Amino acid sequence: ASRLRLEVTDVRVERLQSITEEDARLEGAPNLGISNLRVALDMGFARYHFASFWDVTFGEQKGLSWASSPWVWRVAFKKISEPS
Repeated sequence: ASRLRLEVTDVRVERLQSITEEDARLEGAPNLGISNLRVALDMGFARYHFASFWDVTFGEQKGLSWASSPWVWRVAFKKISEPS
């Protein structure tokens, strides 16, 4: 039993830094505050927050920092309505 059913609509591999501003928003880019306004203006606010959150979460692990732009799986999905 599950509360939510999802259908995978796309799977691909891409570099971490290829995320767009819109995709970063859709990922729920958290608002961590802006420590470097110039960088945030250059790369976009949602991408800046996504990159900051990524580094807080994974940056300590070798090869996973935002700067190293590792290959990541990108999985898109849609919610499936419950059967009637």
